[in-house]
Amino acid sequence: IEGKPPPDPERLEFKEDLHHLFLEMGLALEQVALDAAAREALYQEMRERLQAFAQRSWSDADCCRLAGRIKKHLDDLLLWLRDPAVEATNNAAERALHPAVITRKTSFGSHSKKGALDFARLLSPIRTWEQQGHHFFSTAHGLLSQSYS
Repeated sequence: IEGKPPPDPERLEFKEDLHHLFLEMGLALEQVALDAAAREALYQEMRERLQAFAQRSWSDADCCRLAGRIKKHLDDLLLWLRDPAVEATNNAAERALHPAVITRKTSFGSHSKKGALDFARLLSPIRTWEQQGHHFFSTAHGLLSQSYS
């Protein structure tokens, strides 16, 4: 919608309908949050509705592309309705990446493809160990010591 001023009516409809559907999901989930059977019923209902939304005849190329992604990832998009441990948004993942983005930008480590690849390779185990409660230097030292003994 933001890419093509003035807003294309179909894009606007796509955005508004999808937005309202997810708002409805969130409100409905609040009503049944503690009831596993009701969560499952809500999941099934919303899965059908989101699938019907994605299968509508969209003519705009971007709407078609996004509808295709919705169809492809339908179950993943709605897992939060089924599983109370799953958040509805990716805000936690975005917040987890934020320190890495700041480090990458301030360290000048990705001015090349090789620098970006090296940074990503190092960051993956570092973040994993942090989430598991391990200290990076002691864990890395222990692993390197084991490999050379």
